[in-house]
Amino acid sequence: MPLLLKLKHWQLFLVLVVLPIFGMVLFQLAMFAEMLEFTAKNASSAMNHSFDGFPATFKWFPLLFISVSVPLFSWLWSFGITMHKYIPHPRMMRLGRFKAFIIIPFAYFILLSLWMVYLFQSLENMTSTPEPLGIPKEIATIILSMIIIIPLHFFSLFCIIYTLRFCAKALVSAELGREAHFGDYIGEFFLIWINFVGLWFIQPRIQAVIQNKRPTNLVIDELTNPPDPAPDQHTLSARKTTNSSIQEQPKDEKPLNFKPDGDPFEHDNDFDGIL
Repeated sequence: MPLLLKLKHWQLFLVLVVLPIFGMVLFQLAMFAEMLEFTAKNASSAMNHSFDGFPATFKWFPLLFISVSVPLFSWLWSFGITMHKYIPHPRMMRLGRFKAFIIIPFAYFILLSLWMVYLFQSLENMTSTPEPLGIPKEIATIILSMIIIIPLHFFSLFCIIYTLRFCAKALVSAELGREAHFGDYIGEFFLIWINFVGLWFIQPRIQAVIQNKRPTNLVIDELTNPPDPAPDQHTLSARKTTNSSIQEQPKDEKPLNFKPDGDPFEHDNDFDGIL
């Protein structure tokens, strides 16, 4: 069982909710303190309404996002892959697509956080060294980036919804022992979506499935390669009769299918002169 699935619901709440909120609050307080300090030093300057001197703390935003999102995506990854082992028909849910759809939004949001840092740095550079004519290259870069980011953003949201649906369906299918329909797992879908509430109910159910059921791949192996059946009473009696007959046979008497070690006529050409 993966580590995150072994945690109690309150322990998982600390990892997925409390610690990320605590980190974001500290990050916002650091940014706010830096902005207040900058404003106090440049209160009489004409640049206090520009992006010049944007808080350097914001450069750490990608690292904050990674530390916040890695536990959540890791839990969803372990959730979906583990529950897929316990559904009655594993081929009815494509595990490869689930893995791809959970990697895509994770990579996209990391790139988005890096782009946001670049965006604010570009605005700061633009205000410090404005171009006299034409559209600044920073503005052109931002417009082009938005054209690319908008469809990627919606596709990433679709991937997240698919991931939540996969986890909810896999959990309910494992519990019911059949393929669950949307009406069966719609409640679980929203519980996983609102994880700060739902994980108190979802995590115990995951652990119950793992403890009370065997993985489907083991069941399939037993169906395709069943163990040797236990012998019945008639077979046992026949084996006893055969063993007793073998034991009663005299030691000097050779069985009918007896073959000596080696062929007695192996060298029959030695008797050509005699016979």
